[in-house]
Amino acid sequence: MIFRGLRSLAVVAAVLVLFAGVACATGLPFVDKEWVLESYSIQGIPQPVIPGTNITATFDISDDDTVNGSAGCNSYSASFDSEPDVLAISQIAMTEMACLEPEGIMEQEQHYVRALGTSGRYDYQDGQLKIFYSPGEVLIFKQATD
Repeated sequence: MIFRGLRSLAVVAAVLVLFAGVACATGLPFVDKEWVLESYSIQGIPQPVIPGTNITATFDISDDDTVNGSAGCNSYSASFDSEPDVLAISQIAMTEMACLEPEGIMEQEQHYVRALGTSGRYDYQDGQLKIFYSPGEVLIFKQATD
């Protein structure tokens, strides 16, 4: 009876180590969280997100390394490859709605999607995710709150 209990305990411990190893192996602090865009850059100048728009990103490693969310008007999904400090987003697919309000939403969305497609590295500090694209350009996200 004691042997069976120890064997069950060993199986549970092995499963916990396996899951911990998977989480540590990814080393990606931004996965399985929803991120909300706070600002983006145009020619190195930070631009706040247009009030009344919501641009989000959720990175999922359990679904073939995908990122999906709202680009402000349309929903999007893409693939990503990452290792420490490196983030490349590709194969972006989107819905094709046109939004007329608020003013500038479609231009903001186009800039965001272009930025995602040219991403090259990221930085994560103090609950903030920065995705760098073209030289001097950055998308700045905060973690969404429930």
